[in-house]
Amino acid sequence: MGNIPLMKLLLANNANINVQGGTERMTVLHEAILNENSDESLIEFLLENGADPHIEYILISHRKFLIFLFYLFKEIKMAKLQLIL
Repeated sequence: MGNIPLMKLLLANNANINVQGGTERMTVLHEAILNENSDESLIEFLLENGADPHIEYILISHRKFLIFLFYLFKEIKMAKLQLIL
């Protein structure tokens, strides 16, 4: 998971970034967040390209998911700030 060039190609060909698959009805954004090998840039790419953080994932409540996203992006911004300094 995390092939941004492939995702760009799929999106350019009208792929639905919010499609839910499997019995758990996960989106690509859910997969990226739950995959410990995912890079923050992938999550950022998905959100910038229309991934909907409001879609519920069966095993995580909507509220917990949004809280997780908030703290994740807070950490990303702090890490980028440290790189600049």
